Amino acid sequence: MNEEYFTMIGANPISDSVYQLEQGIQALLKSQCLISMEVRVHRPKTIPRSEGKAVRIVDKTKEPIGT
Repeated sequence: MNEEYFTMIGANPISDSVYQLEQGIQALLKSQCLISMEVRVHRPKTIPRSEGKAVRIVDKTKEPIGT
């Protein structure tokens, strides 16, 4: 089946492919990792990237130690 066929019958080949990809990933996660979760595939570059450096250590002290 090609894109012209999908257009003729009123279906969207991209959304069908995305749905199949999501279902395939869900099945692999369930069979290989024994977890069930919802998988969503988004268009490239639509999920915002984090900005700045990652903060791995958070200093929660109010005063310096030893004062």
